[in-house]
Amino acid sequence: TFRDGITHPRHLCSKGPVYGVVEGNSSLNKTVFTLTRFFGKLLGAEYDGQGASASCAAHWGYIMSNYSETHTPTGYYFTPCSVKQIKHNIEKLKRKHPDCFRRTSKGKRG
Repeated sequence: TFRDGITHPRHLCSKGPVYGVVEGNSSLNKTVFTLTRFFGKLLGAEYDGQGASASCAAHWGYIMSNYSETHTPTGYYFTPCSVKQIKHNIEKLKRKHPDCFRRTSKGKRG
């Protein structure tokens, strides 16, 4: 059974603890797949075929589609739509929270 995580990009650079919930009750491959989709959502990617990713069809079978569990070659990659959204969201987070992606001398984020 496919399970997904629950997250929102706004949580990534918030003050205080940041956490996510991912349920994986299947094989290691499916758990890694679910975790990858979770990180895609966390970084701002929408599901393929929806919203800002409407021009990247879900039936193409990339990570953020509902078809990517078929283990087609595309199932291991993000669509150009997802990559564009992730890049845009990271740049937005860097502007709003300049220290979010910077490491401190103790190895923790700023």
